[in-house]
Amino acid sequence: MCVTVIKYQVDVYTGDVWGGGTDANIYITLYGDRGDTGVRQLYAETKGVYFKQGQVGRFLFHHNLLIF
Repeated sequence: MCVTVIKYQVDVYTGDVWGGGTDANIYITLYGDRGDTGVRQLYAETKGVYFKQGQVGRFLFHHNLLIF
């Protein structure tokens, strides 16, 4: 059986206003006609680098099911 691995890129834009960032844990689930990816946490390579006010965080992850 051949399993196809799909790569996803998620870009998170935080607002450029007071309070536009967060230090909280961020989670995402992608949904499609064939299912979903399940809950995925968006990890920063270095704690405190992502989710700051007015920034863009880029996250890459893989899933073995095409959901769209």
